[in-house]
Amino acid sequence: MSPSVLKYVFKPEDLYPHQKGQRSFHLFLGTKQKLKSDKPIALITLKHGKGQPENIQKLVLNGSEIPSSHWKAKPDNSLLFTDPDTGLQSQLIFDNGMNRATGSMFLQSGTEALMAELPPITYQCSTAVHTGAYVTGTTPAIVLHWDDSSHDWENAKWQENNLNITYQLHENIIVGQKFYDFSLSFKDNQTGNTWTPAKNDFYFLIDQNMMLQIVLTGNQKPPVDNRSGQPGNIPTLYPYRVSIQLCQTAQHGMGAMLTEADAQNGTVVGLQAQYVSGSVSTSESVNDFALTQAMPAAGSSASLNLTDLASLTPFSNDNGWFDDVQKTSMGYFNNIMLFYMQPDLRKKYWSQSQPDLPPKLQKIAPMAPAGENPGEWYQSLSVAFLSNVMSQWKQEGSDTLNGIRAGNWLSQTTAASGVYNLQMNALYALAYQEKNPIIQDYAEDQKANASKYEPLIQDDLLKWKTEHLDRIVDPTTRQKTLEYMENLAEVAIKDNLYWAYTLFRYGTSQIEVNILQAMISGYVGDKTAYYRHVQSLSVTLSMLDPSNLFSQKYLSFVQSLMIGSILPTEADYGQHQDDYKRAVELVLKNVQKEYGGSADPTLSKIAVMAQDLLKRDDLTTLISTMQSAASRQVSGGWIDTADIMANSVSQQITQSSAQLLASSFASLAVGGTIAGVSDWDSFIYSLSSGGGGGISASTVITMAKYTTQVVALTIKWGVAFKYALGDVAISWASVSDLFSMSMLMEANRNLESGFAKWLIGKRVIDPTSELYSTIMAEGSGRNQSMVVRVFGRNLDEFFAVRLQAVFSFAALIVGVLSLMDAETTDEEIMGWLSVSASLMSFAAAAGEWSVQAFGLVESLSTFFSVLGCLGTVATVAGVVFMIYLFFKHIPSPIEQFAQTYAQPDGFFMPFTSAIDQFIGFSVNGQPSRLGISLQPSGENQFVKTSDKGQLSLSDQTYSFDAVFFANTSGEGVTTISAVIDGTSRLLTITSGGTIAFALPVSGDAANRDSQRWIVELLKDPAMDGSNPSSGVFSIQSKSSGTYLAFKNGQFLMKSDAFRWTVCQQPMIPAGISMQNFALKTYSQDAVTTASLDQPGSTPQNWSITPALPDFISLDQNSGILQVTSKAPQPLPVLKPEKHTLSVKNHVGADKPVSVDFVLSITAPA
Repeated sequence: MSPSVLKYVFKPEDLYPHQKGQRSFHLFLGTKQKLKSDKPIALITLKHGKGQPENIQKLVLNGSEIPSSHWKAKPDNSLLFTDPDTGLQSQLIFDNGMNRATGSMFLQSGTEALMAELPPITYQCSTAVHTGAYVTGTTPAIVLHWDDSSHDWENAKWQENNLNITYQLHENIIVGQKFYDFSLSFKDNQTGNTWTPAKNDFYFLIDQNMMLQIVLTGNQKPPVDNRSGQPGNIPTLYPYRVSIQLCQTAQHGMGAMLTEADAQNGTVVGLQAQYVSGSVSTSESVNDFALTQAMPAAGSSASLNLTDLASLTPFSNDNGWFDDVQKTSMGYFNNIMLFYMQPDLRKKYWSQSQPDLPPKLQKIAPMAPAGENPGEWYQSLSVAFLSNVMSQWKQEGSDTLNGIRAGNWLSQTTAASGVYNLQMNALYALAYQEKNPIIQDYAEDQKANASKYEPLIQDDLLKWKTEHLDRIVDPTTRQKTLEYMENLAEVAIKDNLYWAYTLFRYGTSQIEVNILQAMISGYVGDKTAYYRHVQSLSVTLSMLDPSNLFSQKYLSFVQSLMIGSILPTEADYGQHQDDYKRAVELVLKNVQKEYGGSADPTLSKIAVMAQDLLKRDDLTTLISTMQSAASRQVSGGWIDTADIMANSVSQQITQSSAQLLASSFASLAVGGTIAGVSDWDSFIYSLSSGGGGGISASTVITMAKYTTQVVALTIKWGVAFKYALGDVAISWASVSDLFSMSMLMEANRNLESGFAKWLIGKRVIDPTSELYSTIMAEGSGRNQSMVVRVFGRNLDEFFAVRLQAVFSFAALIVGVLSLMDAETTDEEIMGWLSVSASLMSFAAAAGEWSVQAFGLVESLSTFFSVLGCLGTVATVAGVVFMIYLFFKHIPSPIEQFAQTYAQPDGFFMPFTSAIDQFIGFSVNGQPSRLGISLQPSGENQFVKTSDKGQLSLSDQTYSFDAVFFANTSGEGVTTISAVIDGTSRLLTITSGGTIAFALPVSGDAANRDSQRWIVELLKDPAMDGSNPSSGVFSIQSKSSGTYLAFKNGQFLMKSDAFRWTVCQQPMIPAGISMQNFALKTYSQDAVTTASLDQPGSTPQNWSITPALPDFISLDQNSGILQVTSKAPQPLPVLKPEKHTLSVKNHVGADKPVSVDFVLSITAPA
């Protein structure tokens, strides 16, 4: 691992903001490869005012300005100068960007090489405790707070300039292009002690708001800083994390740092930071020098560089981030749609003649795949577009237009269209070039200078192989990785794609892997950072490579990183101790089976270790010891527990054997997630049966290969064990062989659905929202128990919201890649992508995305460009919502339109409603309607399902067994789902002809049609305000054309229509559970709440007995318990006391459901 900065490729000026208007360099004797001394001989400053760094206006040497007659800057970036005090002369040739220089000097002894580098940057800080600064949150999402205008801050006992924080950039090269990482140090000026964290031990960030953040990674701890006898009562100046709000010139800043513990019981130290310029410690006397021959000027393409390329982005910030490029491209799309719209519709319902397209759109409008007519395709959208838009108007007849169905139809139709995908990519490219015009220079340069770049690609391929290939130990995987690397290099050379290749190589480097891990884990960046980072890189790759090869390969790499690295890193290894024992044994058996007798000494050694472990009588004890060690940690994640688990058995087995044993836990997290299991018993049975029970044999083999790869990195390559999962070799092994596309797809679906349902149980996702019904109606058969089992104690609201969004994003990536590889559009994938897009929309509302930038209220629109120019996702995730932005309300005869145009296309509602609108609603003061009930004609009871999916009639229970969920497609096809034991099952005509709720079927359309229905409203519905509360429907099978009926106590299919009353129903809360609320005396703003398997309707009434302490509040509407902002600090010690938390919502019998928990407050150990 390497240090990480939240920049795509950060520029020196990003980390040297205080040098705006000037650039300082340390001068060294020698070259980078061979310095005479690591101490500089001088400090030179180039002042360029408001101009570019190359436009030097003043020159300062060691603090003294050199007269203009003693220096000269040339256009080739060379600088000649004479020291007026000594008469010494020198020449420097600066690189493009003025970040470093090489040159010569002449001493009495002869010519010497000279090198100039940006100096270390030091902030000198005054520190104090008791400043009013404090910390909230839990690791890793801890947040420091301070108020430098407060009384506590102003009256604190500040220790002047007793801490120096220093960082410095270091140059790296990839495919001939420069990028940078850096080093960091802390110096206690009172003790004289200095701490320099290792490069893999910290994250660093200076964001767009000039906030400087430093965070130690994992369970790293600062060294002891013995400050006994020092004034100020500051125990240590070596922090776990630092936050400083710099001024715009970065000359000074205010902030805080957390010391002693990376938790709320740590000591918060206030900081007043001041930039101090670098000092020079002369290493030797310089008497004389002379000029040498100037170095050749840079080539014609030297102004193009990786730094600028990787910083390009389609995003803008307007009180939140949004994809500015996609907003523009959708405007272009709507212009073309108006251009092609059926003339009679455009004139009559839009009062508009055919618009004139600007030349840039005239080139794109005719584009279409062979055999397709773009004009006819756009005209086919006209009715659906108008139905969707006009259904929102408050005009007579608008309520007869089924805008919901028209919108769904548009999403499905455009996503499957070759015209749309071709033109949308072109429109996005056009808008991207308008926002980032330099991208065209890169595209032209990689063609014009292809011969110059070819040897750079070939040299890099050799370096790439050397760096990564040998680190992949499995022979098959290594061979596939070799072919992968050679193919990309060959394509880059053949198709003149140097810049695409270079950006891809950077995007898949270890530095980038670390950045992504930091963003996902919440160490650095805002909630949108990860998505913006990945999307920006993938879009830029697509702009450089029209075939999208490098973009697709990059996205596949990121996806494999998610499953192979992020997921097992975040899993909790200290839980479910009994379940893990047999599962670990089975992983070891597969390792021994796969690699026993291998010719590779490392593989053979690992296989022998697995065999020896299996022979031990105390293997079960070793596994229990490891898990017990993990369970004692605050967090059960890999970085926090990997070494602790291995060390816990170091007296009984070798270190390598212990690491093999611990690595098998990580592979179980991966394998279990791919399989979607909710308990290890079924997983173990599947493993022991060689991959039966729904788990493929390839999953079993993957787990063995994964375990072996992790251990081999430690044994053969010396990678620190706790960092092995984050090593880039894991991702390369994953992307080339370990994880197939089907595995990745299944894992993402399991994860995003599981997280979403956990968030519903915690009422983070509002049960009254459309998203709730979307998730519940999704017939995925997936529930939250799998994510609870894998992530355990790490699963809190912050974690779940963040990971749910991340895996929904990953699901979109895999879904798009799957569609791009398929010859036809898969209907199941399309439906799943719609769910993923809705889940990401929830993340948009919970995050920091700008909705106002689109002029909309709905947050759904903000994620419609998840993958930028990959038009498929753009459509699925919300192209329909953009209609409101580009179409205005124009009075028109809607009734005529509805009957003449909308009715033949299926978007007409003669009774002003349809099953599409039976997706829940909320009326103030009444329990919200969350699902639907089914009541046969002539019966007083409702359909109820058993835990096996069998149907019967009963009184209404207002629970999942009698309240169902409908989901209707753009073609008017409906699925009806029931939640049974946490999983969604669909109303099905079984192979035996019975009617039941069953797990979703796969295969061709005929199989799926057994779970699809045409649900038609037969008369005006009963209304509750503007919402349909109930209606009489027929339910017709899509597969047979027959109708669902109930007769003589039997559910059956009939040839004639049967009437069903469908009613939107409220639900009672049920399935309540809650962890103990265990606080420390230092806890601030701590929050907890119960979880409901069945959330129930709102409003709700929560109550608690006995009463809570007055500094802990209960929100009676949400059930959230929280330490109030007025709580005493520290909190008083409180002995464990049992409380009962209850909730009811005036639905049904209105009986409360309750759970007991223990509240305690203890002092830190």
